[in-house]
Amino acid sequence: MSSGYGFGYGAGSGGSPPRFSGDVAAYAAQFQPPHHSQATATQALASAVALPGVFSAPELQRTLRRHNGDVMRAALQLREKHAFRTQFHFLELNVGLPTLQVELRKGYVHVLEGAADSEGCPVLLLQLQYFLPAFDDQQRLQRQGRGAADGSAASSLEDARRLCVYLLDLAVETMEERSAPGIVFLIDLGNCSLANLEAKMVTDVLQMCKKWYPEVVKRVLVLNGSAVTRVLTLLLSKLAGSRTQSRIRVLHDVGELFLMLPRPAIPQQYGGEYRLQPPSVWLKMQADVEGVDLDAVHQEEQEEEEVGYGMEEREVDPNESLNGMQYAAVSAVDAAEMPNSVLRGPLMRKKTDGVWAKLFALLRPEALLLYESATGALPLIIIPVNNEVRVAAATFPDRPRGAGFRVEVPGVVGGHELAANSEQERGNWLQELQWAIDASREKLERREEREEHRAKKQRDFAALNMISFDVELPLAAQKAAPPAAGAGMGATQQQQQVRPPQPVGMTGMPTAGAPPMSMGMASNMVSNMMPPTPIPLLLPPNMLDDDFVTEPDGFKPTSRPRRASKPLAAGSSPAPPLSKWEFTAVWLLLLTLHALCAAFLLAKARLYWFLENPLMAYYTNLLALPKQRYFRLFGTIVGVLGALHALQLLLHLFTSIRARVPMVWPRAAMVDRLVKSLRKLKKKSIKPTPARASTASRTSSVFQSFQRTISSLQEVLSVEGKHFALVFMLRKAVEASAQIVQCHRFSSLIAREWINRAYVAMVITNCWVTPLLDRLMLTSSRPQAAKIAASASAPAGSSIRERTLCVSVDTLLTTCSCLVLPLAIFVPYARVFDPVWYGFPMEMLYSDTAFPNLILENQALFALNFLDGLTKLVPHLSVLLGLASISLLLEEYPPWQQGDKPQSLAVRARKASNAPLIAPKVAHDSKNAIGLTFLRRVAAPLSFVAAGAVVLGLHLHAQQLVESADAATMQMCRETIRPWFAVNVSCSILEYNCHRQGVVTPAADALDHLQNDAVTAIVFEHCAAFEMPPSIRRFPNLLGLELWNVTIVSWGPEAALNAALHPKMIYLVMVYVNMTEMPQGLLQPPLPDLLADIEIACTNLTKIPAELAVAWANVRLVFLEHTPLLEFPTPLFQIPSLSVSLLNDGLTTVPDDLFTSIVLLNEFLEITLSYNPITTLPEAARENLIINYLSVDHTELSTLPAWTGEIVDQWLNLGGAPICNDSDAELSDITSCYDAGWDPIGDGRYPLYLVAPFREL
Repeated sequence: MSSGYGFGYGAGSGGSPPRFSGDVAAYAAQFQPPHHSQATATQALASAVALPGVFSAPELQRTLRRHNGDVMRAALQLREKHAFRTQFHFLELNVGLPTLQVELRKGYVHVLEGAADSEGCPVLLLQLQYFLPAFDDQQRLQRQGRGAADGSAASSLEDARRLCVYLLDLAVETMEERSAPGIVFLIDLGNCSLANLEAKMVTDVLQMCKKWYPEVVKRVLVLNGSAVTRVLTLLLSKLAGSRTQSRIRVLHDVGELFLMLPRPAIPQQYGGEYRLQPPSVWLKMQADVEGVDLDAVHQEEQEEEEVGYGMEEREVDPNESLNGMQYAAVSAVDAAEMPNSVLRGPLMRKKTDGVWAKLFALLRPEALLLYESATGALPLIIIPVNNEVRVAAATFPDRPRGAGFRVEVPGVVGGHELAANSEQERGNWLQELQWAIDASREKLERREEREEHRAKKQRDFAALNMISFDVELPLAAQKAAPPAAGAGMGATQQQQQVRPPQPVGMTGMPTAGAPPMSMGMASNMVSNMMPPTPIPLLLPPNMLDDDFVTEPDGFKPTSRPRRASKPLAAGSSPAPPLSKWEFTAVWLLLLTLHALCAAFLLAKARLYWFLENPLMAYYTNLLALPKQRYFRLFGTIVGVLGALHALQLLLHLFTSIRARVPMVWPRAAMVDRLVKSLRKLKKKSIKPTPARASTASRTSSVFQSFQRTISSLQEVLSVEGKHFALVFMLRKAVEASAQIVQCHRFSSLIAREWINRAYVAMVITNCWVTPLLDRLMLTSSRPQAAKIAASASAPAGSSIRERTLCVSVDTLLTTCSCLVLPLAIFVPYARVFDPVWYGFPMEMLYSDTAFPNLILENQALFALNFLDGLTKLVPHLSVLLGLASISLLLEEYPPWQQGDKPQSLAVRARKASNAPLIAPKVAHDSKNAIGLTFLRRVAAPLSFVAAGAVVLGLHLHAQQLVESADAATMQMCRETIRPWFAVNVSCSILEYNCHRQGVVTPAADALDHLQNDAVTAIVFEHCAAFEMPPSIRRFPNLLGLELWNVTIVSWGPEAALNAALHPKMIYLVMVYVNMTEMPQGLLQPPLPDLLADIEIACTNLTKIPAELAVAWANVRLVFLEHTPLLEFPTPLFQIPSLSVSLLNDGLTTVPDDLFTSIVLLNEFLEITLSYNPITTLPEAARENLIINYLSVDHTELSTLPAWTGEIVDQWLNLGGAPICNDSDAELSDITSCYDAGWDPIGDGRYPLYLVAPFREL
């Protein structure tokens, strides 16, 4: 945009500024608006700005309107705007800039060319699902995003701000050409998440638009918003001015667009006729308008990359690099526009005199450039980035801890000492610098590898000339005297070139069908390798059935009869421990458990994060207090476990599809390959020079530790490991302990008896089956040397099969306890949950038993504290380890032998290397079994059996306590639980009916015989002279209290509700209560912190005391209905209550200052004044006040104040009011005049019709 901003490209008559001849006063005099008063102000503003040719006349007039005609303030803003655009290089924006092209191709903002509303206003469309901000509240660094057409790449603040300025300039220019009153913004929130509405970046862009583009918004239409995005949009809209806020409309249906815009201006995807152009097509059209060649821009980028500005994969010798000197004449702005400028921001550098200087740093792939400022012309310092540079964190005494780091460059004594603004920024700089250094080192290593490969090929080619095929090899005699040492050695060397390969593990021994060796050579080799007497048990199985044995005297091959057993075929391997159908069954079990665990854990992780949604805060606080819960932490951990299950499932399936038979992913082979790769990398990266001796020592130590860890982990997980049985018992002990802890929690929280019984049965089964499984493994692991010697075809096969059975059974039992019961508890609640309103049905919320059970049973599922979360994770970790053991076994012994499917090289090599060690391994397992006899045969089994017996005894004791309870007590209990260590009857939900008990009020000791920590809800009903018993203060887990049809005689401070005594209380209900004043037990602060729901209906209260506003400081919902109040309850609006219902309270007037000075909040969810003889509403209301739902139906209102159309946001109910019968009344679109008649029971916010059937005498 070469002609300034606000106009350009030869705009129409409405937007072209007068010509500037050099005289500012004469230039200002050319502005001739239609009215004389405006002309004077416009001329004064043009003279005060003194920037001829920059601002158009309409923009001057809009700025004056913004400041109510204040010329000096308007001039100051325009000059600040010009300085802002100059500082950030926004004066010469055009579509040829690479960063603008990248942002436009992401597709999150569109200019609808030619589209307009009825007044000619241009239309901008924002599809925020394609907008991915890359800006954090605590991160001041800016990462430059490289865009993609689908919007998948992140956008930096600078790039988003630049695009916003460019498109708003285009829209304003079109608006001025058409003399339109503003711009129409369509904001599509479909498929949008909180990540797309990053508060910091959106706030910055909104504030910029508000400050520099005044009076340009005609209407903002928000489409396809979910409940979350709508709430966030309403919060962000508070940043706009009051006039702009009044023009924002949240459309619940896309069809409402046709009421705002003509059909040709609505895109086709919303049912209109406008065909939205792809970003690439719009770019070409705009480039033709601006006279920019897009291909030339891309060609310049390609040339820059070819000369070394890119970071793509090309082979460049670091020793021939310019060490960043190619940027010596590059400005900061130009360097930022280059491709692959990934990081930039402020840095402090310590100069040689010890003074810290603040510089602007920009990281290129080859160097770190330090400029004086963000607009610096030349870099002050160029720090090369290559394989010889080292970066490390450092602490400087005169800099904040955690922000310093040092860049060590060869030739610079002490290196460059730098400091960031925060520890997070330092981490970003260190990460990006290390990545650039690693990339340089990788390029050098690849070059060295290629050179080494070429050299090896040359050596191999030269070695071919050393073999002569013209020389005839001498034939060895069948029976010949031992030749001389030299001759024998020579003959052996020649024979080694044509002799077939030796059997595995038998190097140097003769084989059937092979020419015999020279006896001189053979005697030397055998004497060094073999003992003087035969040891058949230590030989591989294929040597035990050979036709030859070695005799001590002369080492002559002699014949010996075969064994009675059937010999193995030549080249065959031992039979696998699992048959094909057994392997397939275990493989299917493995994949099924992986799939179930992955689905369950990933869903639970998503649920953990969903509970932290602000719209779910009410229910989340019922589960656990914010200070005690770690939902995001455990959600992440559970998600990682689920991802591991899903990854292993996919890898196993991929391996099986590739092999076309059931197989598992070769984890052990991949680990071996990784270890070998790391060993090669260590040899290449660490040179044996004195300067790197210490580094080589540390690297070698780390590598050895890593290798030992990997080997130990495989040994522990493998069913063939020598410590597998011990590790299995320890794992089961930890798992059983965690399950016992959770079983105790279930007994205290779950009222459904079958769930407790099922969990107890699972825990007892786990405890009692574990010793049986260990006994089976111990029996199968006993050394059977004679059996191995007699049948070498299946060494240790039965032991491996039985261990596999044990691990499979154990893993299946643990998976059932982890998945079945949690799903049985959670699924019924998930089926009735309403995801649109983020709530449950009214029938559940107001049920005596369903609502407390909703809270308690879900408390048993989720991690309420750190220890609870750990005990819930242990069984899932045990399942993951068990499945890993099964996977290693299936990898090691696949039944698909030659003729079916070839085994992998890694498995064959491992089997061959382990073959001679079969007999010693069995003996070693026997020694371990003998050493751990007491632990495995006595202590461990007795401990597991005793633990199961204790669990069974505690469960039976709790069950017997309930069954032997007093009949009168059980008559009061609506729900009972069975905690293990209870001493009294554990009544979870108590309903005290004075009429059935034959009393007028509960006795002082009526609740003393109940288990204090078990009571969660209490209902007192039908009491003629009710006195609140002081024992109400002895129930720490009380969730709610309800009074129904009682006459309160006394409820004093001795029985008052208290925050310390009732930390979990959340609701209080008082219906059909005879009381002339509010009880003192409800006015003694502090009330419980979570007591946010107080509902009162059908009482004879006449006045609400003023001290209620102090005592009820935490109440968020208050209903006071069907109560004959003599004056308006002002204190109810002085508490932070989001919902207030005063239905049918006999109110005739509303205070004039209710919505100006009395109300405490700026936003109400709902205010209900229905069925009150109110004739007028207050004439004034606060400008920033919002009422989402206002109900004034069945009142005497004949007129409405003007503020109802501005602050009522969602719905205004006027049904049955006289104003609905007035045909001249102007009502907004959100007004409803529907009259369903008067229902005294069903019309209240408190559902009397739901609760009354359960409160019979």
